[in-house]
Amino acid sequence: MPNSKPRIPKAPKRGSSRKPSLEPAQLFRVVAETTTDAIITIDEQSIILFVNEAAQEIFGYSVSEMMDQEITMLMPDYLRQAHRAAIGRCVQTGKKHPSWTALKLTGLHRSGREILLEVSLGEHVHKGSRIFTGIVRDITDRDRVDRELRQAKDRYAKMIQASPDAISLRSLPERRYIEVNESFTRLTGYTAEEVTGKTPSDINLFVETEWHRNTLEKLQRDGEIREQEFRYRPKGGEIRFATLSAARVMLDGQPCMLSITRDITERKRTEAALSHLASIVESSDDAIVGKTLDGRIASWNIGAETVYGYSASEVVGRPLTIIVPAEYQDEIPEILERIKREERIQHYETVRVRKDGHKINVSVTISPIKDASGKVVGASAIARDITARKRTQEALQQSESNFRSLVHDAPYGIYRATLDGRLLQVNPALVKMLGYDSEAELLRCNVASNIYRDPQVLERLVKESWPKKDFQGVEAAWQRKDGQIITVKMTGHAVLEKDNSLAHFEVFAEDITDRRSLERQLLQSQKMEAVGRLAGGIAHAIISSASSLGTATFLTNTRERTTACARVSKPLGMRHSKLLL
Repeated sequence: MPNSKPRIPKAPKRGSSRKPSLEPAQLFRVVAETTTDAIITIDEQSIILFVNEAAQEIFGYSVSEMMDQEITMLMPDYLRQAHRAAIGRCVQTGKKHPSWTALKLTGLHRSGREILLEVSLGEHVHKGSRIFTGIVRDITDRDRVDRELRQAKDRYAKMIQASPDAISLRSLPERRYIEVNESFTRLTGYTAEEVTGKTPSDINLFVETEWHRNTLEKLQRDGEIREQEFRYRPKGGEIRFATLSAARVMLDGQPCMLSITRDITERKRTEAALSHLASIVESSDDAIVGKTLDGRIASWNIGAETVYGYSASEVVGRPLTIIVPAEYQDEIPEILERIKREERIQHYETVRVRKDGHKINVSVTISPIKDASGKVVGASAIARDITARKRTQEALQQSESNFRSLVHDAPYGIYRATLDGRLLQVNPALVKMLGYDSEAELLRCNVASNIYRDPQVLERLVKESWPKKDFQGVEAAWQRKDGQIITVKMTGHAVLEKDNSLAHFEVFAEDITDRRSLERQLLQSQKMEAVGRLAGGIAHAIISSASSLGTATFLTNTRERTTACARVSKPLGMRHSKLLL
């Protein structure tokens, strides 16, 4: 029998013909040859004296290759010195390490792969020398499985704690809480310490205790419950609504109840509000249509007349399919099936057709209509014409497309860059301005180290513009791919993330190298003209003086006036020359 206890053989009686037992040496040989664990014996110099065949499977060497070799050949390099030191201490002191049983050590396979080993060591003295024997087991796979199990346990624990639904584990049949997650504490207001070891009745959690009792009976009978609605009372005392799903599980041989609770208070309030409003929305601008479960129109408000173009008398009693385009006819049976399951459909975007044949986009919310007994008897649909919104969205998409085209075709260089100078986006004009072959090539560059002639100029620009979040008309010297220096005029602004941190800078750059060159030439020309006018004025003054004083006096003082003129014009000319330079 499989469950019968194994029989212990009795010692043979005297005179029995039973063969004598194996000698210890023979027994050791049998064990060594049949065990799946490696058995290795070494001397005081760590030379292998004995190794069984199982070691071949673990280390990849044959028995003959391991015999008479130092056992450190089966260890990684970084463990060999530690092994020699440990054996040396043991030989010198005569004391073995207290933890020589079930040691976890790293071994080295012939292929160079490290393997995890569990080693138990023993020693004995033979002819005055210590002999060490180790029983070695490869636990690489076991360790991997253990590690994976620990990781899986950690993952599931994190998932449970991160779940937005309240999850609890209770013992059965005592119903005492064993463990709850953080969402449970948020939902109920009780801490884990306050509920652990207690029942829901102890904290007065359920409003209807009879419902709780029936739920437990169903769980015991069926093994699970799904989406059961109930009312509960958090620590604050407010009555709220929730759904409960639970399963009966076994943990360490103990039956337990694993529960998932979801608060639906807001949903219930919304449904109640919509049910109440359904009777007073006749004048709503939205189309509100009541329909039966077989898909016929039961009610039709003024908003529906405006949206669809039919009067109530034209459509009441007719199939709802009269306002559904042919390609959307399959929607109606599916929606009705969901309504029968008491599902609520919110903000469902679809297409409907007006009386005049025009198709319109609508957003529809559909709710079940129940009678006094709670049975679903129909549905209420609230539809809003979103055709204009759809057109606006399409126009916006077109506008964005046009904007992208504008940036692409812009005559100015445009780029986006991060704070550390990494380029995110460039347009063709910037690629051409800097002399690169493609946008991809330029995007591999850094603004500070590859584009700015002096990176410190960029650093000052960022520091000055960051508080204001923008800058305008800033000039700087840039360096093209070929090394040529150009002057650019920049306008830009910072683009922020939702948390107000910097996402990137957007910069518009204009090459004004030629313009600045022309301006310098014009300025030089103007300065030369000013010097000419000054010299002419001095000459005119000399001539006028000569006329008024007479020729004789003029001739007498000509040398002195000439010298004075030279003294006046020389420094003026020097100053203007310096300005021109």
